[in-house]
Amino acid sequence: MVFEVVADSILSCKAAQKAGVDRIELCTSLVEGGVSPNYALIAQARKVLDIQLHVLIRPRAGDFLYNVSEIDNMLLDIEMAKQLEVDGVVFGALNKAGKVDVPVCKELLDSCGSLQVTFHRAFDMCSDPFDAFESIKKMGFERLLTSGQAANVQKGAALIKKLVQRQEGQITVMPGGGLDGHNIDEILAYTGVAECHFSMRKTILSEMMFKKANVSMSANGVGDYEQKIADYEKIKSIVSKYKSL
Repeated sequence: MVFEVVADSILSCKAAQKAGVDRIELCTSLVEGGVSPNYALIAQARKVLDIQLHVLIRPRAGDFLYNVSEIDNMLLDIEMAKQLEVDGVVFGALNKAGKVDVPVCKELLDSCGSLQVTFHRAFDMCSDPFDAFESIKKMGFERLLTSGQAANVQKGAALIKKLVQRQEGQITVMPGGGLDGHNIDEILAYTGVAECHFSMRKTILSEMMFKKANVSMSANGVGDYEQKIADYEKIKSIVSKYKSL
């Protein structure tokens, strides 16, 4: 079993690596589903990680219909990722009809060189999962990250299993979205996947002694005096179990 943890900080990268995971997907702004990390964060992550490092290429939160300037942004982010010697990138693009935007994805793929490439959960917003899956597979993506077009992997497990049965040795289906210590055994056994993706984070409190009341820098309800990082103990317990099998 290959374990991938999504991380948005160096603290999380270090904790996940120490816990024994195989790969990090690096991003920022996880509360918005993740967007592209900046140059400094990628460079720092590459410096501290001995395991594989994949980088999310997503210029903004929201939908996956991108304009020309956003596509240019993604191309530049891919170039930056290559320069920083990451192992792979993660992206996806859709057209107005909710289908995979094949021309845009091919343009991005062509710029990746030898990087591994994962199609992310834009797939979960597609109008037809099987049509989308065939398009993604045909283009040569090595991996698909999906919750099974549902709110979480438990609700989408049936579709994930069907996609696994259609892999045909050409692509890896990787469940992600709500995968945790309570459901991972069930999901992995039912779907038959060989890789999985999760965060399993915990909250740590700020060391600030002075805390300004009635003022917040956050518009999304996240506390200004706390942050979430990868939970070493929870991740370690799962990884250790499966690595010993």
